[in-house]
Amino acid sequence: MTLNCYFRDYRDVAALLQVPIALVLLMTQPLPVEKVVVRGAERTAVEEIVRVAALEPGTPVEKAEVAAAAERLMATGWFERVNFRLQPGPDGVLVTFTVVERPPAEAVEEAPPPPRPRIATVTFSGNREAPSGRLWAVLRSVVEGREYEEEDFRHILDSLLRPVFAERGVWQVKFGPVQVTGEDPVHLSVPIEEGPVMTLGGVTLEGGDQQWVEEARFPLGLTANRRRIDEAIIRLRHRLALNGYLRPSFVTTERVEGNEVRMHLKLEPGTQFRFGELRIRGLAPEAEARARRLWTAPPGAPASPGTLELWIKAVFDARIPTGTGVRREFVHREDAPVVDIEVEFR
Repeated sequence: MTLNCYFRDYRDVAALLQVPIALVLLMTQPLPVEKVVVRGAERTAVEEIVRVAALEPGTPVEKAEVAAAAERLMATGWFERVNFRLQPGPDGVLVTFTVVERPPAEAVEEAPPPPRPRIATVTFSGNREAPSGRLWAVLRSVVEGREYEEEDFRHILDSLLRPVFAERGVWQVKFGPVQVTGEDPVHLSVPIEEGPVMTLGGVTLEGGDQQWVEEARFPLGLTANRRRIDEAIIRLRHRLALNGYLRPSFVTTERVEGNEVRMHLKLEPGTQFRFGELRIRGLAPEAEARARRLWTAPPGAPASPGTLELWIKAVFDARIPTGTGVRREFVHREDAPVVDIEVEFR
């Protein structure tokens, strides 16, 4: 497995050193794609689905762009439905497409259904915390001009709008019966029932030091903003990555007490990876020798991305490369918990 990180200019590295790497990726929206996973495909090649989705690892994307990728997959005619899910990871966002394939052509005997009416606008009622303009802005690029099918539309509401409410501390929201007016195009009205604005009452950590929770800066005592909570979990991941734990997992349990949310995180740190070989490209032999003398981590040291970034900064500070670009890769060995580092100066 290869972990790719790309930056146009070495000065991007200096900026990263001021804030944890994974947090920077989250704060500077959109998020880079860490991996694309496909579930439910039996006859269609996963590689072909990933190709059509066109979400390259390392490429920054927003939710609307992932929804557009799902639209591209639907446009192939291969699937009856394409759902997607976004999950933050240590190096960006994990994109999961769950597909329902159409039956083989020879098994379809019925005439194709008539085209469905297309969506013109969506309005909302009953919402207080999330403004209607914001909700429509999130939906518009995905649903405007899209054929209306209620189940498909409700899935889009869940996928795209629940996070908008969660960023405002509203964890419980119900979308009522969709009211349809017009024939083609149609105008949709969605009644919304919001739950209370929740406060984050506490966070406990199993499998790690509780002090890490304080260092991660969860919004304790404040609005339970889901985005800020996810940022704090990414800071926890970065804390583990400093010691070579590159693939930790967290099982999150949430308990609602009145208007408070209490969270329990069970940490599985996974394997501790260690540095292997340092491979350098793009430097003349003399310059490469100078750069290697600045590398301070011996083989077997914990594979911390921060160590690599500090070294890259030192190489540029010493004016060793002639260009300003750099590409780095963590290459995981298949037979051992070791990562080799490949760095190319451009």
